[in-house]
Amino acid sequence: MSTPTTTARDIMTPNPQTITASTTLADAARLMRDLDVGSLPICVEDDKLTGMITDRDIVSEADIAQDGNTEEVADTVQAVTQP
Repeated sequence: MSTPTTTARDIMTPNPQTITASTTLADAARLMRDLDVGSLPICVEDDKLTGMITDRDIVSEADIAQDGNTEEVADTVQAVTQP
């Protein structure tokens, strides 16, 4: 159990697997499955964090069971962040 002095650094995942905004939703979903995670950071070439995508985002925006889904993560991130 966490104590009041536990910090995010104490429980974070160091050096997480990242994807780029051009990663397809199908590839992001497979990677989440393979890593047994529910979210992935999206970074640009210099490893600067530009966003996050979750398994919920993918399910909300695409039918990942359909082969050949080539929608890019950037499209989903934009769609789920629009008001």
